[in-house]
Amino acid sequence: MAHHCVEVVVQGPWSLATSRASWEGFTPSAPPARKGEALQSAFLVEGEWRRASVSVTQRGATAVLELAGEGDLDLAAAQVCRLLALDVDGRAWPGVGARDPVIATAQASLSGLRPCGFYSSYEATAGSVLSQRVRVSQAAALKASLAGDGVVPGAGGVAWARPGPAGSQAGVEVSGTWRPYRTWAAVHLRALRERRIGGAMAPARAM
Repeated sequence: MAHHCVEVVVQGPWSLATSRASWEGFTPSAPPARKGEALQSAFLVEGEWRRASVSVTQRGATAVLELAGEGDLDLAAAQVCRLLALDVDGRAWPGVGARDPVIATAQASLSGLRPCGFYSSYEATAGSVLSQRVRVSQAAALKASLAGDGVVPGAGGVAWARPGPAGSQAGVEVSGTWRPYRTWAAVHLRALRERRIGGAMAPARAM
């Protein structure tokens, strides 16, 4: 396993502590709570779909990314920067607060916040399917259930499973119990789950 350290000079305000608190408080994709100042996680590198782990610390205006994995760790570092919005030039952001007192109040209460996204576009798509017409807690429980089946590694520190190529569900019999879910992403997730644990699942309640 290779190790790689990348230092990123963040353009504009940024607080790792504030971003970490925001991310860990977002139930559907929250990483497990950990002690210490570092933000630690693991994910599949988009495109390669190999596992990588990262520990992010802050030194002044610099984000220090300690990465480990078997794939392209520069690619993994770029993905972490997108995840934490470190690739966005925010130097003009303080000026917005100077012109707008409402924004200034928000900036003061969430100093250095940068929005945290999903590990990959695939996870974002899957998350949007899982969260349709259900409470956040239900969507998180469904994600955990999929993770428990090994289809989508979950909150233990590993990201979602990679998507297959177009038509990858071919040859996998999707049970009729999933016919109410007609989007390709939902069918694909169900097919992966059934292939992983074998056979059809218990009948799903139509929504």
